[in-house]
Amino acid sequence: MTTQKVSGHENLFWRNGIIYIRYKTKNRTHWISTKKKTIAQAIRTRIYRDFLSMSREEFILMRQEEVKRDERLIEIIGKKYLAHCKRMGRRDMEARTGCINRLILDFKGKPVEEFNRDHMEMFRDKLADSLILGERNKSGKLMSPSTVNRYLEYASSFFTFCRKARLIKVNPCDDVDRLRVTSKKERFVDIEEGEKLLDAAEPWFQPWIIFAIEMGCRKGEMVKLEWSDINPRRGRYGYVTFRDSKNDTTVAIPMSERAAKALKTIPRRLDHPHPFSDSEGNTLKNDSERGYDDWPLQKALRVCHQDIGACEASFSRF
Repeated sequence: MTTQKVSGHENLFWRNGIIYIRYKTKNRTHWISTKKKTIAQAIRTRIYRDFLSMSREEFILMRQEEVKRDERLIEIIGKKYLAHCKRMGRRDMEARTGCINRLILDFKGKPVEEFNRDHMEMFRDKLADSLILGERNKSGKLMSPSTVNRYLEYASSFFTFCRKARLIKVNPCDDVDRLRVTSKKERFVDIEEGEKLLDAAEPWFQPWIIFAIEMGCRKGEMVKLEWSDINPRRGRYGYVTFRDSKNDTTVAIPMSERAAKALKTIPRRLDHPHPFSDSEGNTLKNDSERGYDDWPLQKALRVCHQDIGACEASFSRF
């Protein structure tokens, strides 16, 4: 890297088109970028004015404090936290990343030690405003009070990480009130609703609905299910093993007679191991990859004119 001294200014140097301030300590030479390309702009920067007005010891102390402060910015610590979660093998990395990115967006340039309860209540209120405005996430789902509370839990985990690193003394999320979550009473599909959904669904998708109603499984569990997870010889009608569920558990559930019959109507393909695929034999993906409106259940709900809120509550696991 070529260095050229700026004429008339003893401590200013050109380096690759940018003007730097050079100062020395006992062990090394330090270069501070003014981020300016012209002399007139460089000499008007705050860092250069401080350099001229302070003694060398005061300037070095000020720079050390600024470096420490920059290392504690939320965007820097946030990246370290996400890297830590990835090393620990956290399965909900997408949601944690979304929470940290939201924190950085709202409080960029703020050191973590300056956060308090008021800041986290402001963060919660902004998320609640998104809930009121009906914003959707990447999967196309509406923001819910439970999602806001989950973001607060992730934020609390982040500040716990900061506290263990001795960057803060108190977790600012500890005394923040969570939103009230009202769970609907109807969490199941009655016979009439099930029949309407079957009549409205495409023929290839009807076994999905029957299997979901009978087994009470989530959509993601059905998408990841493989033929090797189905044991038709165990029990009366067979067992299904759901692996790596949302709660990081693996469970084996006995099939009902209706679920076993629905499974038998699905042709077994040799080109991929998943029993549940679309009409062309392609493995279905998550909402974020397919799009919210493309999901066959949503089409069936629109066709049979059901109340969206009630149906989403009934099929919350699906």
